[in-house]
Amino acid sequence: CSAASILRKLKRKQKEMAAALEDRDWMAVRSSNDISEVMAFISKIKEGTYSENYLQDALRKAEFMDWTIAKDSHDSIVLNGYIQKCNTGFYPLSHVAEAKNLLEEWESGTIVTDWEKVMAEPNMDFRVTKINEFIQCYAMNPSETAQRHLEKARKELDRIADEKEAGRDWIDAKQENTILAYVTFLNKHPYSEHREEAECLIQNMKGDLLSDMKRFPFKYNREMMYDYISKNVLTMSDLVDKSDTLTD
Repeated sequence: CSAASILRKLKRKQKEMAAALEDRDWMAVRSSNDISEVMAFISKIKEGTYSENYLQDALRKAEFMDWTIAKDSHDSIVLNGYIQKCNTGFYPLSHVAEAKNLLEEWESGTIVTDWEKVMAEPNMDFRVTKINEFIQCYAMNPSETAQRHLEKARKELDRIADEKEAGRDWIDAKQENTILAYVTFLNKHPYSEHREEAECLIQNMKGDLLSDMKRFPFKYNREMMYDYISKNVLTMSDLVDKSDTLTD
């Protein structure tokens, strides 16, 4: 026999031995519960040691095992890793939709828990810091839960900002101590914690104002009356029906 013939026989024998080894290896892998053994088998196919005869079966087995590990982990990082393998085409897409739904459910729980921690912060300045951190953390999360809580976060920032402004405006209103000042305050901050006190002061001062108008009508010029009426400090009912300060 020529050297070339011998070489051909050796290569054929090598392929036969490799095929036999591949079959035995696959039989072992097929019944294995160790994903690392399945991945090692797939690697041998990818690097050319084995043929692709069992590639799809091996990938389906690896995908199912990885999916089982991921969903049982209750860890969004692990589940995200599984989804990435599916998205890149390494695994078939058998469970990717279910995985995405599960990831949404897990992340939603985290979002809700994180938001509850933010709102439990009693210090207003610290809460603002935590709200901004929350927004930064979930800003790129497209889930419905994330977007709903991001909107809550923005509204809470607006509320806190308004509350701080209301505190300053209330000090100014108390210093001015006029019915117009209190009405202006309520128009600007209708949900302020000082609302009840402001309304009480307005009612107490309104009686004195109407009495003074009746006694000294010339003190109140057109511009002053316009302010009282246009800002709803005094209504037609106050001026005409209840006090007879003005005629109809």
